[in-house]
Amino acid sequence: MCDLPEKAINIVVILDFVKRTILIFASLAVAIAILFQLSKWSLLNGMRQQEMSIETVVVIAGTLLIGIGFLVSRLFRPKLPAQQEIALGVNTSAIEQYGISPRELEILEAMSRGLSNKQIGAELYISENTVKSHVSKVLSKLDAERRTQAIQIARDERIIVV
Repeated sequence: MCDLPEKAINIVVILDFVKRTILIFASLAVAIAILFQLSKWSLLNGMRQQEMSIETVVVIAGTLLIGIGFLVSRLFRPKLPAQQEIALGVNTSAIEQYGISPRELEILEAMSRGLSNKQIGAELYISENTVKSHVSKVLSKLDAERRTQAIQIARDERIIVV
């Protein structure tokens, strides 16, 4: 089969991430511009000397930036793996039935691509021992003795899509 759908999905995910990143930085730039205008206004009106100390301005600015960051992260949260999997035809009820965690699902998908433990660790930024631990858990949960058997069960149950 052609790998075009998988590549197209990867491009969409990357574009989603880029769009989200641009919006987050734009929101932060707007917040900084508002803070500069607020500080300029308070200096012109003499508020800083009379009513607000520099510490108060810093606390207000920090709180404002944290609040904006929190709101932006909530609004532009990346799709959860389960939401992406539903779009791909993955059987989420089987994933829940077997008790496979999102990280174990990533490991299983990497295993299905024929990657070694070392390659999986490098791709997911985890140690080889951690990969071995996850692989062992996946084999146990799927009641498989070998990696190939686990991959076959996962494909049959539509836990991973070819």
